[in-house]
Amino acid sequence: MTRMSKWNQLRLLFRAHVFRDWEALHDIAAHYASCHEEGLLPRRYYDKAFRYYAYGAKKGNAACQYDYGFMLIFGDASVRDKERGLFWMEKAAEGDYLAAQDFLANSNYPNPRR
Repeated sequence: MTRMSKWNQLRLLFRAHVFRDWEALHDIAAHYASCHEEGLLPRRYYDKAFRYYAYGAKKGNAACQYDYGFMLIFGDASVRDKERGLFWMEKAAEGDYLAAQDFLANSNYPNPRR
């Protein structure tokens, strides 16, 4: 993965904050998280991704709910809270997010939907 241009980053941030486009918020958060994991961006961008996922999750974006839950379950952002992570995974699954449904169906975590 290559770094996204500053112009595209600003465009996504503008769409997210001005137009309340939660897909754009998810896209910029995913970019920050993946670039940090590949060593292209410093840790503070990973922390931003965590905050953006949290914000998008609270606004009802299923993709953000999934990624936020995933980060909470596995403690990727120095915060590990499996119970809260599973809550957000459930919310994403209820929003018909297939990755969350698959995660819950194939994981060893207790799933109230079963």
